Amino acid sequence: MDEEYLDDWPGVDEGAEVIRAYECNSKLKPQDAQIHFDYGVGFMEWGTGLEGHAIEAFKAAARLRPSWSAAHFQLGLAYASANQREEAVESYKQALRLKPGDTDTLAALAHAFLLLGRFSESEQAALRMVEASPLDSGSHFILGMAQLLQERYADESLRRAVSLEPGLAEACYGIGLAAIALGNKSVAQLQHEMLTELDQRLAGKLIEHWQHGGFTPAEVINCLFETSAAQNQN
Repeated sequence: MDEEYLDDWPGVDEGAEVIRAYECNSKLKPQDAQIHFDYGVGFMEWGTGLEGHAIEAFKAAARLRPSWSAAHFQLGLAYASANQREEAVESYKQALRLKPGDTDTLAALAHAFLLLGRFSESEQAALRMVEASPLDSGSHFILGMAQLLQERYADESLRRAVSLEPGLAEACYGIGLAAIALGNKSVAQLQHEMLTELDQRLAGKLIEHWQHGGFTPAEVINCLFETSAAQNQN
């Protein structure tokens, strides 16, 4: 957050102090989109519990400067943090209208579509990401998962993600899911062994899927959402 508006984080009841500081500064300069934007970023950096305030701050910034793609993108991230995924999608789309091809926005949009179960739209956004940034592991991961959840079990995109980022546990999980769907026990076991070193929770989930004879898209989405939430907390 810009030091002009908030010099430091108070030591006691910091969240309430940040809210009061925002209310004070936004009243002093209500038409200054930058103030709203900076505090929105601060609310997001603060973490769980201030997402609603971040949404309102970014909405104000976007309203005051409607052509500011970053304000719409950050509003989408704030909506996503509050699990308002449909609203997040609309904000990302607006950001892309203003800044077409932005890879960060495409990544966020593809991820939001994935969690909404809109797999074909997630795949299309991911394909645009891969075209724009072919060496980005996340692009290949989302593309592979979107294809997997449409019952297309070729795992080339997921393996490409792992080759670009060998410790990407979520991609190993996806490769394991494809192996389970195809009845390839040896590959599923190999991915489980790798996950025991990378992510014990995903390793456990993969075993559950094997024991149950498969998986549903909802189970996979919930697992990915839980993984993302755990990473954000860390």
